[in-house]
Amino acid sequence: MKRILFVFMVLLLSILVACSNSEEDTSTESKEEIIDEDGEQVANEEASSSEIPDIDDNAMNHAYDIINGYDMVNDSYIEVSKEDNKITLAIQVNSATNEEHAKELGDNFVRGLASGAAVYSEDELESPSKDYLGEVYDYYDVHIGVGSGPDNFIVQGAKVTSSPKITW
Repeated sequence: MKRILFVFMVLLLSILVACSNSEEDTSTESKEEIIDEDGEQVANEEASSSEIPDIDDNAMNHAYDIINGYDMVNDSYIEVSKEDNKITLAIQVNSATNEEHAKELGDNFVRGLASGAAVYSEDELESPSKDYLGEVYDYYDVHIGVGSGPDNFIVQGAKVTSSPKITW
């Protein structure tokens, strides 16, 4: 069973990474021109520089606790790549799960991780709300897959930082 789950997760991650077509600039540093007291323009790197927040094990465990509490969920996985500003989420469900329920589970997993990041991060991130997935996704792209096995995806979705919602 563990071997099958491992193969499922590796294949899911491979597919999600391959399906990624986000070629956005991941630079978080920009310069803003300001005028100093002598009337000269100077670059202020601190004015608009923002650091990518960390997502620690506590935040991930929070999301795991939420999603693994659902009856239809067999297993779940989170991978955070701070270098690429990407989060990959995978949920293995039983074969009786329909597409609509799979989307709800995916949305709940995304919000659970954002909630955990808001609670456990030192960066004071905004939590998810009814119409907002959470501030952590203003910094990270997210890919999510829900399926009953490595060759049986029910739904796949993605959200880039510039989008307010998951596209399924």
